[in-house]
Amino acid sequence: MPSSATRAAQYGWSAIWGTADREPWLRAVGDWLAARGAAGGVVSCSALKQTYRDGLRERGPGVWFLHLAGPPDVAAARVGGREGHFMPVSLVTAQYAALEPFSNDGPGLTVEFVLPPEQIVERALRALAEIRAASSKGIVATTP
Repeated sequence: MPSSATRAAQYGWSAIWGTADREPWLRAVGDWLAARGAAGGVVSCSALKQTYRDGLRERGPGVWFLHLAGPPDVAAARVGGREGHFMPVSLVTAQYAALEPFSNDGPGLTVEFVLPPEQIVERALRALAEIRAASSKGIVATTP
């Protein structure tokens, strides 16, 4: 699966990619998830729109999303502080404009990215453990 950096080098980052640009990447991510099956895995991608997330769920049933939410100015500062990163800070505003925030449109959790990474991981693992415990009892659980 080509990395975002590879695609950025190949196609450039002069503007935010539209659905047609993202489709091959999202399809590849979904296929990877489907191939992993019960083994699971972790993927990081900007599934900005609900339709993108729906497509990932169709290809990889059981997909669970961790939406990292936070203020655009903090995101821009973090992107701007990365050395050698393929995405320019100028596109952060466009990413936020295209974003359809995760809002219980399927299994997952929204966590503020301004939290320390340890807290983000702890919240995600707790939510996943709750789902696992509920499913072992035959209960279909959703995350808050």
